[in-house]
This record gives sequence, structure tokens and C-alpha cells, in this order.
Amino acid sequence: ATTMAPLLHPIPPGRAAPPIRFSTEYRLRRLADDRDILERIVAAYRHARATTPEPLGDRMWGTLWSESGFDRRQAGLIDALERGSLSDVHFHLRQFFISDAAHGLALGRHEAHVVSLDAEHYGWMWLDRLVGLAHAIAARPIPNPEDNPTGWATCLDVDPEVVAEEIEQRLGIALEFPDICGVFGGELRQRPFPFIAFTHLLVAWNLKQLRPVPEPRLVEIGGGFGGLAWFATRLFPCRYVIYDLPFAGAIQAYFLHRALPDCRLGLWGEDDHEATIRLIPAVELLQPSADVGPIDLAVNQDSLPEIPRRTAMAYLRTLAKALRGPFFSVNHESPARDPDRFDRTSVCQLVEEIGSYRLVQRSPFPLRLGYVQEVYLPSELSIGGWRPIQPRL
Repeated sequence: ATTMAPLLHPIPPGRAAPPIRFSTEYRLRRLADDRDILERIVAAYRHARATTPEPLGDRMWGTLWSESGFDRRQAGLIDALERGSLSDVHFHLRQFFISDAAHGLALGRHEAHVVSLDAEHYGWMWLDRLVGLAHAIAARPIPNPEDNPTGWATCLDVDPEVVAEEIEQRLGIALEFPDICGVFGGELRQRPFPFIAFTHLLVAWNLKQLRPVPEPRLVEIGGGFGGLAWFATRLFPCRYVIYDLPFAGAIQAYFLHRALPDCRLGLWGEDDHEATIRLIPAVELLQPSADVGPIDLAVNQDSLPEIPRRTAMAYLRTLAKALRGPFFSVNHESPARDPDRFDRTSVCQLVEEIGSYRLVQRSPFPLRLGYVQEVYLPSELSIGGWRPIQPRL
């Protein structure tokens, strides 16, 4: 079970792990329910492909990602998008979280299989992160194993519903996740709450603390399936822009349309610059005349080290020219598993090489062992010139 994460806290003796729940909502989702958004998704994908210069497009691939996705896992979805088959695109997207299309982004068919083989450990992982999130946002105190070993040994001996309520009081929003796309995770109020959502929620909470203006224009490089955008736009008002691969934009468009039905969503090729969330092909950051507009806040999680070094550096250079607030990174610093295939690096190495940022804060990320969270400012912006709205970290 190589995808199972190590626990942050000890397992209390004599207690059963929380149950895991798989959504079946996708089985009833019809093509007619989603035809409008699917037509927009296919049009945006085709527009992205048509407007991408070939030399720049080739720079998008390398390390873990190719034109067929992560280890070719997204090939079926990409083929459906290329053919413009609404029924086939819908087949992949309506059950995204248990399909190969999710591989490398979050959840997916492989993870669902692993969870089914060891639901107990996954249940403990889920509760471990629930309690870890409560600790990280000060919703409950952290037991000190030095003077309270009993409290530390039993910090997972909790009622998940009680911890969820404590988190909600701290955040001011409901601890919930859309019951869509075949999502699975720990059971919370008789609905699945996915394991990855704890990370997304903590990153979104950090962004709320770091924002330099009340309603920032926020740019995310590599948006996954749209989970961080889902939580961030619920936590604080903002204009949110995601730069990503075209097939990832298709996934994000479907998820966010379903998760935030009242949100104004702008897809590539649609003339809606006032949309609350805009989805733009990442290759636009490589254009010589790239104009991303003023950016108050930027974020990347779990992707820059997996982007070819030259391309990742170009992204960061383009952002630095427009950034007037912090850049928040949450990433691993793992060495390349195969140096001949993977041009991996770390965010701090990228930043050091391009010289356009200065490090303000660095620490281990509270919810993922082996991950680091960093706050950078563009070099031209002094630390004294950045004042968070809520300087509470």
C-alpha cells in the first residue's frame, strides 16, 4: 500500500478507525444534466489547443507529465476531449474521483483500490488529518508529549463530529465537500469527506491569513481538480485564476461548475474577465508578451517540482513581474527517482536560481510529512511593504 501516508499522531488502543464512505451519486448523473458545461469545456479545450504555439506547447511536458497525462492515465479523457464527444467526456468527468483521469491530481482509481484493501489504515489517516487540521488552525490545543504524554497518546481518541464542529467555529464555514464525481473519504455527517481536502483547506486558510488586501486577485499555478479554489472562495472573497494544462482545466471546470453552481466561472476563450474563477492554459505564462495583470497573492501546491525546470522557472519569473503580495508554496523536495527521466528540483532551488524572490518564512507543512511550506515576496517588494489583513499564522 505505497500510497498510504504515515500518521502524524499515535493510534489510541482499543478504538476502531472511522468508516470510509464512497459516493454513488455519479451513477444517476445524466448527460442532459451537464450538457451546457460539457459544451463549454470542449470548446475551451479546443481553443487552448488551437492557440498554443507548438514550440511553447512542447515545453509543458516532462518529468511526470506527458501529452497523455500522468503515466498516460489521462489518455481516455484527453482522447474524448480531442474528439469532442460529450458523452465520453461526461463518462470520465462524472466519476472523476474513481477514474484514471484523477491519477496524479487527487484520489483516482488506484487510490480507491488501495483504500478498499486497507480501509482501516485509511480511516486512521483520515482522522489523523482531521485532528491535525484542528491543531494547525488553533481549533484545539496541541498536547505536549513532554509534559502530557497521556494527552498526546490519546489525541486521536475523539469524536470526529465534535472535532469538525470545533474546526467550523474557527473557520466560519461548514466542514463539507461536494457529493459529486464519485468522491470517497472518511464519513462525516453521513457524507464522504476526502483525505486530500484537509490539505486544501489548510492551504486556503493560510492564504486567508497572507492576503494583502480584503478581496485579492489570487493566481494558482497548477490547480489540481479545483479543490483549493473551492475552499479559498468559500473562506474569503477573491478573484481566482488557475493556470494549468488544458485537460486539467476541463476537470476543474466540471468540478467547480458542480461544486459552486452560483459562481461565475470563466473558461478559456470566453470573454469574461470579471468571472470569479478563471481557468487559463499554463502555456500563456510562457508567451513572450505574457500579461497576467496585477496579482495580489500567488500559490502553488504539490506541482512545481514536477514541472520541467526551465518551464517552472519561466512561470515564476512571469509571476514575479506582476506580484504585489506573497507567493505561498507547499511542496516536497524529493530527489528525482530517475534522474535520466525526471528533471526534478525544489521550489527553493528554483527561486535561488532565478533571483526574483526573497524567502520570508519556511517550515514543515503540518499535514504532510516530507512537505515544506514557504512564503516568498518578489524582490522588489520590501517586507515592510506587505501587511497581511490578518497577521495570524
